[in-house]
Amino acid sequence: MARMIPAEYDPGNKILSEKNFYLKLKNQLDDNWTVFHSYSLLSNTTANKLIDGEIDFLVLNPQFGILVIEVKGGQIRYESGEFYQNGRKIKSPYEQAKINKFNLLSYLKSFFGQIVPVPIGHAVCFPDVPASEEFLDSNFGKITLTASNIEYLSDHISDIMNGFKSKDIDIDLFKHAQKSLQKIFEFGASLSDKISVEERKVFALTDKQCELLDHIEENKRVLIKGCAGSGKSIMAVKKAIRLSEMNKSVLLLCYNVKLAEALKRATANYSNIETLTLGQFCKFYLDAAGINTEELILIKVRLDTVLADLSGINYRKYDGIIVDEGQDFSDSAWKIIKNSLKPTSHYYVFYDPDQNIFNTSLSLPKIHKKFLLQINCRNTKKIIDTLKLYSTLKLKDTEETPEGLDIQLLTFNSSVELTSKTGEILNDLINSQGLGEDDIIIMGIRKLLNTSIGTEGKAGNFSVIENADAAKGVIPYFNCWKFKGLESKVVIIVDLQDERWNKKAIYTAYSRAKHLLYVLKVG
Repeated sequence: MARMIPAEYDPGNKILSEKNFYLKLKNQLDDNWTVFHSYSLLSNTTANKLIDGEIDFLVLNPQFGILVIEVKGGQIRYESGEFYQNGRKIKSPYEQAKINKFNLLSYLKSFFGQIVPVPIGHAVCFPDVPASEEFLDSNFGKITLTASNIEYLSDHISDIMNGFKSKDIDIDLFKHAQKSLQKIFEFGASLSDKISVEERKVFALTDKQCELLDHIEENKRVLIKGCAGSGKSIMAVKKAIRLSEMNKSVLLLCYNVKLAEALKRATANYSNIETLTLGQFCKFYLDAAGINTEELILIKVRLDTVLADLSGINYRKYDGIIVDEGQDFSDSAWKIIKNSLKPTSHYYVFYDPDQNIFNTSLSLPKIHKKFLLQINCRNTKKIIDTLKLYSTLKLKDTEETPEGLDIQLLTFNSSVELTSKTGEILNDLINSQGLGEDDIIIMGIRKLLNTSIGTEGKAGNFSVIENADAAKGVIPYFNCWKFKGLESKVVIIVDLQDERWNKKAIYTAYSRAKHLLYVLKVG
């Protein structure tokens, strides 16, 4: 498979012929090939000369050199020296390809000097035109790809590039040229731009996941087991909203405060949806019964165990109860929730057994209808592949799932080195790559003061504040329990050497990162 830059086709580019050709190049060429798509040449050379142009595809191979390819889809006609695309007169695509080739040569001359040590050719692809004798008999036949030979790209592109090659290529000089071209390609394409492309794909996958709601619509009570990133929280919200729009009273429950805040924001426009943590739900009834909940919380007694033992509580009945992150709930919690159900109530429980990091054993209500979600629609392929090592479920992705960047695994000699590197990473992401403080969280397994970052709460020029909201110069820190059920574009995990990082905690923490994951440890 060819190395594609960018690694995924931009879904914002609606030119179908380019998309199809992108996929053909990616799948037919092997890993000796590098392909740039939509290569912009708007850049100052070292001689301060402005190069302006855009190349549809730039193909590189150390054996053959460099090839500029112009792609024109649709019906193409060549008549009396003029080209027509779908009946409309266009500039010669061969002339466009040649101009782009000369622009590229001009840049490389400024880079190497007057002699460019790498052969550069140009070609045109008409992916929707079947080859015809009349068309191929023109002067352009030797550098033309059509529908008849697009299925054999490796051979045909190699033949075209050989036609421009006069001698063997110096591999070191080729790599030097490729590095220079990649630098220009990435000019103006920050990490935030790449993440934006991935983000559009993730949203598309999430929409597809929510279509699965239709499959449970006819069942009033369902257990939905789903892997991390399978869209459980989004589906829980959408199910709550659907019931609300049917004028039903809905209780939306979860365990974590931060997740409850997110669910509450998502359902804020629906007055008949009550969004609470399990603790808030229990506290309401215990306070009404005259129980000192503050004291119970202080000595770390679970409120649900106390409430479940009380009799005579007048529970409010709901038309629908939806539980998110149900693996966090105990037998006592299910007993309480059952008291708030009507015989006709809708009851949906979303859970992931691999994120059961609060309880020693998994407890679930007795609901016979079950549904399984195994497609991860939050994370990139690189992160999903790592999550598979920690999951008991068979995680899946799709062809549309963005490839993403490699997980950064970094080891340091001391906490001071780890904290210093964290500051460097933050500075690069925010000041160089165009991300914002609200795109990033730092995560550990302990309270912040017990991490490498420690009591100072500083990483480089950034303040690190526990359980905070992001702000200018402020990066939030959470332990993995507090951030369960939530997500961030970038997650920086610190102190992975800590013995408290068990398999489920690692799975939970890693899966919070949608696009980029840093894992830092000492020793």
